[in-house]
Amino acid sequence: MWKSLMAPIYDWCGLLAPDEKWADWSVMFLLGIIMVELVVM
Repeated sequence: MWKSLMAPIYDWCGLLAPDEKWADWSVMFLLGIIMVELVVM
């Protein structure tokens, strides 16, 4: 489920950052933001 939800975001990050390391960090950063949003809500 999570993989299917994150796939478009991961692909988008991949387009923005061809370097896999940057794409991974972007995904983790976005996940962190989502977690914070859920906790705040």
